[in-house]
Amino acid sequence: MFNEDVDWCRRITQAGWAVACVPEARAVHEVGASRRRVAARVILERHRGMIRYFHKHHPTNPLVSFLADTLILARAGLMLARNALLPPGR
Repeated sequence: MFNEDVDWCRRITQAGWAVACVPEARAVHEVGASRRRVAARVILERHRGMIRYFHKHHPTNPLVSFLADTLILARAGLMLARNALLPPGR
């Protein structure tokens, strides 16, 4: 939910294993659920996971890290603002 799946897939392939797709698998999607407001904590945790993933797998100089963190947090801010305009969730 917060980039753990992306991290797992990356680590699995780096270890020489394969990530497989199961076309028969099905997920239930509640129509319209993504158009309702979610808890701000969910948005913040998702973006915190993005920052963690970036720092874990893309160690770089402090300026690039600062820029990446700033852009990810700006995205979080935009999503929080958009989220505030949506109808409340259930």
